[in-house]
Amino acid sequence: METFSSLLRTREVLVDWMNEQLASLDMSWIDYDLLSVIEFIGGGQMPLGKIRFYVRRFIVHQTSITNVVARLSDRGIVTTHQDANDGRVTVVELTPLGRRRLRRAHTILAEDDFGLGSLSKAEQRTLIELLYAIRLDHKDVHPIAEE
Repeated sequence: METFSSLLRTREVLVDWMNEQLASLDMSWIDYDLLSVIEFIGGGQMPLGKIRFYVRRFIVHQTSITNVVARLSDRGIVTTHQDANDGRVTVVELTPLGRRRLRRAHTILAEDDFGLGSLSKAEQRTLIELLYAIRLDHKDVHPIAEE
């Protein structure tokens, strides 16, 4: 139980840290996560349904994703439009402002290794491997990112 509690508490500490770091950009960790998925997986635009698939793996409810997209759209960070080939599909696209904000957010978070700066690179790699073993045991088969 102690290990499980420590994992949950660490997640909360890191989310709070990210929110503090991103506050100057008027962003939250959910905003950053969603924008990162659009940029790094979707190449700058992605159907809303695919965003929901990727972001839900980070414990964000699908309804919340729709609300986050609407909020980011109101602030000019993303735009939405219907897919040209399938009008039932809503596509979310980063604006130039959204790309600039995402780059700045990434720089801010990377300055302290995304909140893990107190760990050496070897310790971070060990942590990734330990957590991956747990995820694999629970059928979460996303590969370990190579450096």
